[in-house]
Amino acid sequence: MKSDRWALSVVLAGSAAGALGETMLLVAVNVLMLTRTHSAPAVALLWVVPQVATLATGTLVGRWTDRWDKRRTLWTSNALGGIVVLGLLITPNAWAIYGVFGLFAVVDGVFRAAFNPYFRLLVPAPMRVRANAINGALHYGALVVGPAIAGALLLTERPDTVIGAVAAALLVSAGCLFFIPSLNGPRSDRPGTAQHGMGAWWQDLRSVADFLRGSGTVAGVVLLFRFTLVFGATADAQEVVFARRALHLGSSGYGLLVSVAGVGYALGAVATWLLAERVPVRFLVGIGSVGAALGYLGYALAPGFLWAAAGLLALGVCQAAAATGFGAFTQGALPPEAMGRITASVQALFAGLTIATTAGGGLLVGHVGVRLWMVGATGAMVLSAAVLAVVSLSRAGSREFQRAAVS
Repeated sequence: MKSDRWALSVVLAGSAAGALGETMLLVAVNVLMLTRTHSAPAVALLWVVPQVATLATGTLVGRWTDRWDKRRTLWTSNALGGIVVLGLLITPNAWAIYGVFGLFAVVDGVFRAAFNPYFRLLVPAPMRVRANAINGALHYGALVVGPAIAGALLLTERPDTVIGAVAAALLVSAGCLFFIPSLNGPRSDRPGTAQHGMGAWWQDLRSVADFLRGSGTVAGVVLLFRFTLVFGATADAQEVVFARRALHLGSSGYGLLVSVAGVGYALGAVATWLLAERVPVRFLVGIGSVGAALGYLGYALAPGFLWAAAGLLALGVCQAAAATGFGAFTQGALPPEAMGRITASVQALFAGLTIATTAGGGLLVGHVGVRLWMVGATGAMVLSAAVLAVVSLSRAGSREFQRAAVS
């Protein structure tokens, strides 16, 4: 038991260090692009790069991570991420920055695809919600602390210093994860099954589709939760424009709103950790998603700063609870031998939807206005979340959540 707790502590420390590096990278790469190009559209395009990388490689990443040693995959991917980030120091132009950032997104996708299966094998089912809440609190804390550290470094130094700090954080994460135990669960490949080529790739996609068709309630929860994230990301893409044009806030005002949302995420994760044994996971997912969507809709309808801040605070608190519950549910509901393929394939599908809705939103905002677009996107988020709540709280949903809680 003591060794299990030590391993969990090391995994959480490594995950937190990696999250800190990623949040600092978001600041550094945006500043680097703006410094090199002096172009706002070039900076905006950076937000599309990770989605394109996920769309292009998601299904392949899933089939790789399901067959590789999870411990080795976790520490190696973060070590490679640190090395890749250093490539930003020698990028000659904007396209090279996009390429390095895209490569980092692929490596980061490998880490994410391997983390959930490993976490399931490491953490016993009764502790899973609380462990996910702690991991969420560390990640959301990094969302607040990381940009603050990057901002402090940028006051007196160039983006190069922040990039070096990002690489260091990722290498520290890799160093932590190097010492965790190997916990390889059952593998889905069988003797005589082709493991390479288009045939194996197509067979993996069919196995994902077969699982989703055969597990309707689980598929409904997974797909509807992802739909809420798509509409949320669509609204995120116009958040800065909304803050400036509709709320008439400057950069400092918008930065304060982002900090309020970050505090909300951290508070939500801590509250979920404290209430993990009292609140059913299906309530975290269903009611949490509805609360997050309503908070974002409140932001879209806000006449001024205080209302907007209250909306984002509610968004953060409820989304943290929903994400924690969703993580615990998928870790128990999805088969560990195929978890990487299922999650990566679903993420690739919704990355394509996110690209389409974000691009469409960018085109429509000029015609319908940023407030109407934000209300429409967050309204669609509320609708998706409401359907998710119905599925999660239904009798069939209750059975699936109970089954996941003991798997």
